[in-house]
Amino acid sequence: MVSGSLYNWQVSATCASGASAFTAGTNFTTATVVTCGAPSGLTNGTIGTTTAALSWTAVSGATSYSVQYKLNSSATWTTVSSATNSISLSGLVSASLYNWQVRSNCASGSSSYIVGTNFTTGTVSGCTDIWESNNTSTTAKIISTNTNISGLISTTTDLDWFKFTTVAPNTKIKITLTNLPADYDVRLYNSGLSLLTTAQNGGTTSETIIRNVTTAGTYYVRVYGYNGAFSTTACYNLLVSVGSTNFRTIDGNITTEEITPSLNEMVLYPNPTNGEVNVSFNSPVSESVAVRFFDMVGKTVLVNNVAMTEGDNKFTFDLSDLTKGIYFIELNTSSERIVKKIVLDK
Repeated sequence: MVSGSLYNWQVSATCASGASAFTAGTNFTTATVVTCGAPSGLTNGTIGTTTAALSWTAVSGATSYSVQYKLNSSATWTTVSSATNSISLSGLVSASLYNWQVRSNCASGSSSYIVGTNFTTGTVSGCTDIWESNNTSTTAKIISTNTNISGLISTTTDLDWFKFTTVAPNTKIKITLTNLPADYDVRLYNSGLSLLTTAQNGGTTSETIIRNVTTAGTYYVRVYGYNGAFSTTACYNLLVSVGSTNFRTIDGNITTEEITPSLNEMVLYPNPTNGEVNVSFNSPVSESVAVRFFDMVGKTVLVNNVAMTEGDNKFTFDLSDLTKGIYFIELNTSSERIVKKIVLDK
């Protein structure tokens, strides 16, 4: 039957003596199938290198919308659903022409697909990002040292993780982040993903990290936009340099050597010592900590409370009152406990 149409009907009875005449029944009209109205006002919003914002006029009674999109050169559509009259697509191919269409869905049915205006994704200007997806430490991409690479922070949530390995004697590390299109920062982590240090200049000023007190092993680098900074068209340059001699930094007009290790790489010197010992490390936070010296059987022989500041720290302790032997220094912070051995030889 045809929906929304008037029908006539009649019936007759058939018995052994013959059939009766047809008796007309009450006319009836089939129900009209009510479907959602088709979307209109299909609009291309912001189109990035790998993203596209699409919208259309809301349809009364629609419970959801189905959106299909594909490369113009492809015969296969990708279908996604949206609860509102807009959607943001991601993971698109840069510099490519796309087709898209949308339909409305309601309890009584769905409208036809309405074709939207084609759009073309942007071109990555002057660079190609070959490292994605590397948004987590577990997906960090291996990079070569002493080699310039380019990367792209293309969204507010994009993070770029890399990892590299140092081999003795080339264990000194210098990281430079240059050609910044926005306010980008860089962090260095050890193989256990403990933060060693951060470079975070403001604006598009280049970033530099120098770690001269390191051990051979695997390290991680994270590049990210400060406060969601990003660029869909411009890459940054990253260079991880390694060598066997200390890298130098410029502090005003004074050339200095960066020798302070991280908290995880706390250094005691001189070791052995005949009295005073220097304790040097880099801390990610400022807090008051307890420094305890104990002997081979665990007996506490000296305790000092020190005010640890964020960044480089150096403290000097006098052990001249202790007897010759092997001791241990314990540094307790709110998040970790570090123990190192010191030899007192006098």
